[in-house]
Amino acid sequence: MEQEFNLAEELAKQPHLLEVPGNLLMKGGPEDYIGAVLCLRGTLYFKEAHTPLVREALCQCFDEFKRLAEPHLTWLWREEPPEGKPLTTYSDAKPLRDMLASMDEDYPLSFYYTNGKQSNDASAWLFKIFGKSAWEAKIGRNLSVLEFSVPLLYQEQNPLSFLRLFLDFSRRLAPEQGYAGHAFNLSVTNRDNNEPTEAFMAARMPGLDVGTAGLLANIPEFKPTKIKTVSWLTVLDQAHLDLVGGLDALRAQLPSSHFAFYDYGAGVVIQAGAYPYL
Repeated sequence: MEQEFNLAEELAKQPHLLEVPGNLLMKGGPEDYIGAVLCLRGTLYFKEAHTPLVREALCQCFDEFKRLAEPHLTWLWREEPPEGKPLTTYSDAKPLRDMLASMDEDYPLSFYYTNGKQSNDASAWLFKIFGKSAWEAKIGRNLSVLEFSVPLLYQEQNPLSFLRLFLDFSRRLAPEQGYAGHAFNLSVTNRDNNEPTEAFMAARMPGLDVGTAGLLANIPEFKPTKIKTVSWLTVLDQAHLDLVGGLDALRAQLPSSHFAFYDYGAGVVIQAGAYPYL
């Protein structure tokens, strides 16, 4: 009898199996760093990132994430920080609450917590905040993004942990929309050179999430009546639910044998199947 394939066992044997060398599909590549890594990633689109209430909610989300990821975190990247350097080792970084407390509401938020050995490595453990400032919110560019991810080996070994995090973060941030599923995290500092890898993989993996959420959030095509995608987990706030006739109408189309619904206060998180698939 053929032995059943055990993904967790195989990933434990070959931990680098899901990593792709940097600049792999670029002229002169590959280069000696991790350009992309396959992971399970969640994305939430929310508002009011400039307010103390939402900034505290982000800190609470990071507190929960750290309970799983802190032993693995190695770097903190920031884009044009008001003080300090853009790159800091995680062990030397100030607490997130302290950094946010010192930032004016008109300063945008940009935090990338990663776990690469090298600072430019793509990282399966990721906690990323892309928050809009008060002045941007006042002119209608108010949609901010939280992204977080875990390694696939961790997901296989702890199948409920990510789901619990996603639901907890949704309740804290009251997002307008969001999703979670497989994705390739790219190098924070070399995204452009590794987007061809993401595109190549996406053509072969129909369930893969692609694109830079922070850049998509406030473009004209990203209208309030649209959602970015559906995935293993999909977030719809009440306004989006109303567009499809309400929760009862949606439930009628999505049988309970295959879908689960979780109320997060501002709307619903829909789970499609017990596990994410590519």
